[in-house]
Amino acid sequence: MTRDFASSLALTSVFVALPLMLGGCLRPPGSAGAAAVAPAAAPAAGGDAVAGPPLAEGGTIWDGEGAGAAAKGWADCDKKPDCKATLDALPGVGKDGSAGLKFVGEGPGFVGFGWNKFGWYTETAGTDVSAQKQLSFWVKLVPASAEQAPDLGGVTVSLGCSKDKKSSASVPFNEIDKEALDGQWHKVTVPLTVLRKGDGKAFDLKTVWEFRIGTWATTPRKFEIYVDDIAFEK
Repeated sequence: MTRDFASSLALTSVFVALPLMLGGCLRPPGSAGAAAVAPAAAPAAGGDAVAGPPLAEGGTIWDGEGAGAAAKGWADCDKKPDCKATLDALPGVGKDGSAGLKFVGEGPGFVGFGWNKFGWYTETAGTDVSAQKQLSFWVKLVPASAEQAPDLGGVTVSLGCSKDKKSSASVPFNEIDKEALDGQWHKVTVPLTVLRKGDGKAFDLKTVWEFRIGTWATTPRKFEIYVDDIAFEK
């Protein structure tokens, strides 16, 4: 059985990155125990999100080597104590030995993470990607075993924006990269038009601030997800 991010939010009230204000920082609903790489200080409060600066030439929002240096993230799962989720930005785990993100997930139910370009230093931050055509990123998914591998229909990618704290549509990996479970690096691209369909119709491309991957399964899973070079392309 699989479901996308939006469905998992509606049914469990827990999601990788649909933000909720909790203790001064953004967290997914029910994430008091989330393993997070988050700022110690609370972000600036109040105000409405407005269109951010247009994305600079090249389109990269995070690469571990300088772009998106202020980024912070979190990881969470909804079947505690039978699930685990951790997220770290580490040297040597990215594509070609560069810095990258390493997410470790274990357990049934929802397990996932979010990576916020702005580190939540303000509730109204955002980047205008409305002139771009697609989201791109490099990803490597490594299951602990074939039996513990997540089903690609239950692994989804989405974005978050600061305006009204909306989420884009969630796109399952079986629609964008059917070979993602081979343990190799893959470049994945997702048209922004797809991310604004259905539940993502209210998503604001002018205040984008968070990249999200989530998984859902009825039975226990154990796997690692590596991410590098998150960008928007024309």
